[in-house]
Amino acid sequence: MPSPRRNTITRADSSMVAGVAAIAGVLAVLSGASPTGEAVPDAVVCFAVAAFVTWIGATAPWWALGMAAGVAAIVAVGGPVLLVVVAAVATVAAFEIGFRRSGVAVARAAIAGAVVQVLVRFEVDPFFLSSALIAAAIGGLIVVTGLMRRRGYVRTRVYWSFAGVLLAALVATVGVGVGGLRARTPATDGYRAMLLGLERMQGGDLAGAQLALTEATDGLRSGGNDLGGPFTQAGRFVPFVAQNRSGGADLLLRAADASQAAAGALSVVDLEQLRIVNGVVDIGALEILAAPLADLEQTVVDLTQVLDDADSPWLVGAFQKRLTTARERAGDVVQIARGASAAARIGPGLLGADEPRRYLIMFVNNAEQRGTGGLMGNWSELTMDGGRLEVTASGRAAQLSNQFLANGDFFFDAGDDFFNRYGIYGGGARDIPVNPKFLSNITMPPDMPTVGSLSAQYYTHATGRDVDGVFVIDPTGIASLLEVTGPIDVAGIDMRLDSGNAERFLTIDQYEFVEDERRDLLAAVTEGAVEALLTSELPGPQVIARAMGPAVVNGHISMWAADDGDQELFELIGADNTMPRFDGDNAGSDGLAVVTTNASGNKIDSFLQREVRYSVAYDPASGALNAFVDVTLTNEAPTSGYPDYVIGNIVDLPVGTNQMLVTLYTRHSLSRASVDGTAFEPIGLYELGLNIFTAQIAVPAGESRTVRYELSGQLAPGDYQLLYRPQALPRPDRVVIDVRDPDGDVLLSREGPIERRSVLTDDSIEAWRPAGD
Repeated sequence: MPSPRRNTITRADSSMVAGVAAIAGVLAVLSGASPTGEAVPDAVVCFAVAAFVTWIGATAPWWALGMAAGVAAIVAVGGPVLLVVVAAVATVAAFEIGFRRSGVAVARAAIAGAVVQVLVRFEVDPFFLSSALIAAAIGGLIVVTGLMRRRGYVRTRVYWSFAGVLLAALVATVGVGVGGLRARTPATDGYRAMLLGLERMQGGDLAGAQLALTEATDGLRSGGNDLGGPFTQAGRFVPFVAQNRSGGADLLLRAADASQAAAGALSVVDLEQLRIVNGVVDIGALEILAAPLADLEQTVVDLTQVLDDADSPWLVGAFQKRLTTARERAGDVVQIARGASAAARIGPGLLGADEPRRYLIMFVNNAEQRGTGGLMGNWSELTMDGGRLEVTASGRAAQLSNQFLANGDFFFDAGDDFFNRYGIYGGGARDIPVNPKFLSNITMPPDMPTVGSLSAQYYTHATGRDVDGVFVIDPTGIASLLEVTGPIDVAGIDMRLDSGNAERFLTIDQYEFVEDERRDLLAAVTEGAVEALLTSELPGPQVIARAMGPAVVNGHISMWAADDGDQELFELIGADNTMPRFDGDNAGSDGLAVVTTNASGNKIDSFLQREVRYSVAYDPASGALNAFVDVTLTNEAPTSGYPDYVIGNIVDLPVGTNQMLVTLYTRHSLSRASVDGTAFEPIGLYELGLNIFTAQIAVPAGESRTVRYELSGQLAPGDYQLLYRPQALPRPDRVVIDVRDPDGDVLLSREGPIERRSVLTDDSIEAWRPAGD
């Protein structure tokens, strides 16, 4: 005769139920579940919870067991097949008990134990703690229904046990709170000192950085010891509390070790000995610094790794916020440390330690815009031999073109994309020689490796001399150079040129002179800047980096080296000015660049203001994208007051008109293009891994034109990320980026100037580097 529906546990059953519960507890320990993040507490918590649920499940009703097992089977789908099988068998067994109206306490305990094994092993992650919450809900059903069918005195004992556990957890939590309060002051002081140390490293104050990091070491270690001290030991057994305690203490102690190592590395780094004096760099001193700078790089990388490893959703908001700030700061410093280490490692070769090196310096003016800098006016040949820097040749662009012409036909070593894009501007083809006048367009590609290679080939054919690298410097770059060298005097100018007035003079004021005088002045300015560099004692590398760094990373000073190892250094310091590539971590990113090229033969682009507005509808689930790119071109040029070669043009348009080529670089297809609402067909080609669409636009003085590109495309599904490549202009763009999902929710919003190559996401904007760092 079947036993009553109200479950009972006989004296004989109790020992067997206890045995099943113990087995379930041991198996749960072996599951690898980590409710606290530490091995011993994990084992204790897993055993206790699994054993208790199994034990209480001996009196759970069959329908509760069946429901729990069924839901467990469903959530386990997609994981190991064995888990689904175990949950399915448990479901069948529960319904069999219900059908037979049987008590069988041991069987019920076994079913509960099987469900527990599935719950401690399955993983779903639609949101943080989702697996734990699902497991708690399923296990809670077994516990509540099983407890309701226990005898009164058993329920009372369980309630008191629960109360005792909660009280112990509360006491443990209070203990962690006390430890946290003790740790707060030293940890906060240490954290602030660490940020200060990293900030000083960014600014080149290595001695100050060493002092700050030494102070950080003491504060962080003290805070870590307090947070991991005796008051907090019981908190190791309380989930969530345990993760914050151990994660916080481990972070503080490891950060203290990394800060100490960085301070130690800084103590032997003296960059002051690397001053350039009368055009000479002490290569021996640079070589001596290679080892300590490599050590410094490794210690900063280690610190960053510590901060990255500590990142966890378990950490409370205060920890997360500070951790994020520290990670961002450390990430910036890693790039600086890598650059410094590479400079010590690669620099001697660049400076001619083994054999003389020759470099072409192209002085360009973005008052007549090109993709990389602007139109070249003057050039210098810089030779570096054993650390000594010397100008071995110089001249005007026209002289170089004449030499090129005199030496006969020449064909560029370039790809089909280049010839398709720039052949019509004089770049030639496989069977068509380069037009000598192409020198005026050689900076058209918005990619310094392309410009550098072409310029080196052109220069070698014109002069017969190979070059090991090419530098392109515009007026902003010259102004940053004068910030390092100090002011220069130029004959024919009533003022000294310095970092504050050089840019305006070169882009606007120089055009108040008649053309022949202006050309002489431009040559005098560039020669004076180089002479100041080679005939004076310059400040240390830290000061030079602060003065010239913005011009370098914003594309006003671009560098290319023929040797891949040398090019690595330029990439690390952000001087390579490469068009971003879509590979590695950035393979699924969106991309955007807008390039304007002067097409009116004048110097009017100093008066051009651009606004780039990128409006995107993006579906993270599918990766589908539709977008508008609106490029508003405002011409603020006057119609008088400047010579014709400034505000006139060679295309018979009214004075003050700015005619230009507007080229969009994108990963997507073009659906429609228009100017102020009127449709047109742009020229579509492919360059640098991107689709390009070019339109010729004329903007009269005092007016604006808006070019709209309507795009559609496909990205990899997931979070949206944009690689943005700005153009180095006299007036930085105003950029507006608005990305929304199908529901209209904002995925990315940015407004304002973006002057460096950047990776933009919903929560950050970071510099892009070819190596993906």
